Amino acid sequence: MYRVLVALIFCLTSTIINAQDIIKLKKPVECLNLKIILDVILNSFEEKLKWVGKDEPSQTNIALFVNNNNGTWTIIQYDKEIACILGIGQGGNFI
Repeated sequence: MYRVLVALIFCLTSTIINAQDIIKLKKPVECLNLKIILDVILNSFEEKLKWVGKDEPSQTNIALFVNNNNGTWTIIQYDKEIACILGIGQGGNFI
């Protein structure tokens, strides 16, 4: 999970980052059976899949779900059995 944050930091910066500049977060991540998480996202939150990417180091997928009507969104990282919620929220803009 921390690899995603580190990769994002490297992609967004145009300067060389020294090792001491990297901050590791200890964010709690909630994980559950993939089918249960998808049921909640798709049926309870009525969010639709908008984007899927592959995290090469862990060989897992990262997905963004959005409900265009009320603006809720969920980002998960998952494999064949387990899904972890990386973020949830309401509102945002596609740029």
